[in-house]
Amino acid sequence: MRLRYSCIGFGLLLLVVAGCGSERATFEDGSLDDITLALQAQGLAICKTVERDSDKVPGAVSRQRLDVALPSCAGSDKEGAVTVTAYDSEEARDRAVTDFETATRPTAAHGAVWTYAQFTIHISRGSDPEIEDRFTAAMEELGAK
Repeated sequence: MRLRYSCIGFGLLLLVVAGCGSERATFEDGSLDDITLALQAQGLAICKTVERDSDKVPGAVSRQRLDVALPSCAGSDKEGAVTVTAYDSEEARDRAVTDFETATRPTAAHGAVWTYAQFTIHISRGSDPEIEDRFTAAMEELGAK
């Protein structure tokens, strides 16, 4: 009987520890560096970062387009574009996701919007399928939703 309760207690402890490891960043805690490091950890090279006009997006404070490639920027035939937008509030970020998904009806990685901290992150349609797969893996590893 004592062994049974010990096993149950140990199992509960494992669930608590596993849950703590996957905690998502709060709205204030995440950074663009977190996002670029997650992409690079999946083997994506960041070839160029282009500032985009954030005035056209309600609540946006900055927008960047990250041109990515596999395995490197030099002469790669596998390319993609990731747009990262930072917002001034969770409400503005969440409203942008709803608006985007309503307008584009994304499927899987094609045009899907992820949220992480104050950011929305999406990969453009037409990106190489392998880049889309690695992008999705990076977002999952990052804890983006």
